[in-house]
Amino acid sequence: MSVNKVSALRVTGPVSRLDAAARVLLLSGCFSPEAPALRSGTDLSQGDGRCAAAESELLSYLPEGFVAPEGERLPGVGTDDAIAEAETYIRRLRAIKERAEQTEEQIKGEREREATLSHFADADLDVDRLSRMEFTSFMTGVMPTGSFDALPSLKESERIRTVKCSASGSSAYVAVLFPKGKEDEVARFLSGLGFERIDLPEGIASVRDTLISTRAKIESLEGVVADNGKGKADLIISEGARIGKVVRTLADARMLSEITRFAVDGGDGFVLTGWIPKTEAGKIKKSLEGEGVEAAVTEPDPKTENVPVILKNPRVFRPFEFFVTMFGTPSYGEIDPTPFVAITYILLFGIMFGDLGQGLLVSVVGYLMWRIKKMQLGRILIRCGVSSAFFGLIYGSVFGFEHVLDPVYRALFGIEGKPIEVMAPATAGTIIYAAVGIGVALVVLAMILNCFVSARRRDWGSLLFGPNGIPGLVFYGAVVWGLLSSVMLGGSPFSVPYVIFLIVLPLLLIYLREPLTALVTRSGEKTEWGGYLAQSFFELFESVLSYVTNTMSFLRVGAFVLVHAGMMTVVFTLANMSSGFAWWLIVVIGNVVVCAIEGLLVGIQVLRLEFYEMFSRFYEGGGRPFIPVSVRRDDK
Repeated sequence: MSVNKVSALRVTGPVSRLDAAARVLLLSGCFSPEAPALRSGTDLSQGDGRCAAAESELLSYLPEGFVAPEGERLPGVGTDDAIAEAETYIRRLRAIKERAEQTEEQIKGEREREATLSHFADADLDVDRLSRMEFTSFMTGVMPTGSFDALPSLKESERIRTVKCSASGSSAYVAVLFPKGKEDEVARFLSGLGFERIDLPEGIASVRDTLISTRAKIESLEGVVADNGKGKADLIISEGARIGKVVRTLADARMLSEITRFAVDGGDGFVLTGWIPKTEAGKIKKSLEGEGVEAAVTEPDPKTENVPVILKNPRVFRPFEFFVTMFGTPSYGEIDPTPFVAITYILLFGIMFGDLGQGLLVSVVGYLMWRIKKMQLGRILIRCGVSSAFFGLIYGSVFGFEHVLDPVYRALFGIEGKPIEVMAPATAGTIIYAAVGIGVALVVLAMILNCFVSARRRDWGSLLFGPNGIPGLVFYGAVVWGLLSSVMLGGSPFSVPYVIFLIVLPLLLIYLREPLTALVTRSGEKTEWGGYLAQSFFELFESVLSYVTNTMSFLRVGAFVLVHAGMMTVVFTLANMSSGFAWWLIVVIGNVVVCAIEGLLVGIQVLRLEFYEMFSRFYEGGGRPFIPVSVRRDDK
């Protein structure tokens, strides 16, 4: 569970060999450059940002994932030539994109024109002829159908003539003819009836003919868009291999610049410092020395240096690094809690959300989230769904059907019903007691981990006198065992020696943590007893209270077991009020709703238990991740 060890690397040599040294470090794929603590001398980086800009713009025109990092580079081509070739492709691809955008804009305008004309095409208005009438003007627009039907009964309608061109729902599209010079008067009158004016395109004759020609133009423009798409596809297919080489060559140049910008002039040559995995130190050192530079590898001092951290976990646990880094990257020398989080999160999620069918559904959704959207959360859901399905087998629940697996239990295990009947009155109390038991076990495990971490760090104060160290572990274990014996086993162990040595003494050690730590470590720090005794009392009270609250927080584990069964009971109660297709519809929708809501709530609650009830006891997370230059971004 500890993080991988790294070594500090210091490379020195003639400035003429900087690029060669940088290339060795780049090809290693595991060098994280570091700016010198005192940055002095001349900055030797020759990167001007052109490679990064050309690479970024060229990639913006290419399909996502088109260029894989591995693959061939342009042989014997300098940076300037690679940039020039990239700009050639950029110009060609940009021209295709601009033509496509212009055509799309034209299509948008023509579609708006088509939508307007289509409302008036049935009347086949001759707009040009109507515009040239000597004594009559006209306007077109839309109004409520009821208002149009009421026009003949209105006195004002005697001054206008209307033609209903088409109708759509409760709206009527109309052409209105009225005496010249009466436009404002007619417009006010029609506005009161809900009329909204729609101007037809100028310079057209037959609306119907214009609509036909507009549709033909749209079809022609869509052909242009298809040709543009084909042109881009043809270019990528025919030149794809060469484009990939260009992009990878530019990426190499960008990353070389990323490395060299950390180098400084040390007076008689360059100085470049950074971090490498300890397992790769010997190979990298040998390669650098083969390029005519000196490489010094030293062990870092976590007390004086902010050493980056490499997380390396088995593949099954790796997705849960996402949760760990949410809380904070472990500091160098601290344990990596990823395996702990993975195991406890998967188990708690499955216990709280146990359903065979819904668990498999969660796994499928997680798989799609990962494969389609590349969401880290999806990989976590795959594992959590499997856990839910497993506990669903134990609870005998499949999409809320509680007895569908009974024949399986009889055939395989010779039992008449499912192993755990969640909704049975006698089972509810057992589930709650089991949830508290899980909480006790995980709190104890968290304190044991803290003891281990404190011993590794030689933090004797935390180990010997801390509330999560040995005295806290003894106190918590003694109280829990005492209560368990009194309630469950019928005998109380709370004798005078038991209370004094296992309860009072650990609390006293925690209360006097600061002076006892100074005494053990011989730090010579003096304690201001007046303020310390009062402050330490409240800290002790808070620690004791946290033992209780942290343990009781695990009641939610048992509560959610019962909540799931209760929610599915509600779904089937609603379904039983109907029959046939409606019954199945309610069951399906209910399962989807319960799966979504409960999956979200359980995921959040388990994460809360991880962060507040367990992490707070043994994990600090004040480190920084190890980021090799191959995966850095230009702004890092």
